[in-house]
Amino acid sequence: MTGRYAFALNGNWQLGNVEEAGFRYGTAQFPAPTGGRSRVFPGGEGFAIGSRSQHPDLAWKFLEQLMSPESGLAVYEAAGSIPLHEQAAAAPEIQDDPMVAPFVAATRDAAPWPNNPNTAAMQKALGTAVSSVISGEQPPEVGARDAIESIDEAREQGGGGCA
Repeated sequence: MTGRYAFALNGNWQLGNVEEAGFRYGTAQFPAPTGGRSRVFPGGEGFAIGSRSQHPDLAWKFLEQLMSPESGLAVYEAAGSIPLHEQAAAAPEIQDDPMVAPFVAATRDAAPWPNNPNTAAMQKALGTAVSSVISGEQPPEVGARDAIESIDEAREQGGGGCA
């Protein structure tokens, strides 16, 4: 560790927060094993209209507007979030933005979330390993080995599968 660079594992929704950071920053796709694909778990939001809504038609109109290409571009411009609408995501201002390109690429190789009750334990093991390496408590090789062991153990205790 040189102490000269910082990094964060984060998503495109944070781009709006770093624009005024006062230092140079960039983005990169999540690392992949040699010859492998960079795989990330997608995030997302869900929307619904409650069965007891007093104004379901108005709620539906709101959701249609929210999911429109125009709204997708407005959210991108305001916060850096990749639009959910395919037409908006294909807009030149998104496709040509080098800060967003790694996130757009990641959407093509997104992996399904593990169907395992111990998914949170697996995520915690990875976070603990990354933190211990960044803080200098462990060398990268040890942090990676510990994470793999903890993740494998949690995966097996949760029933094995991650698909």
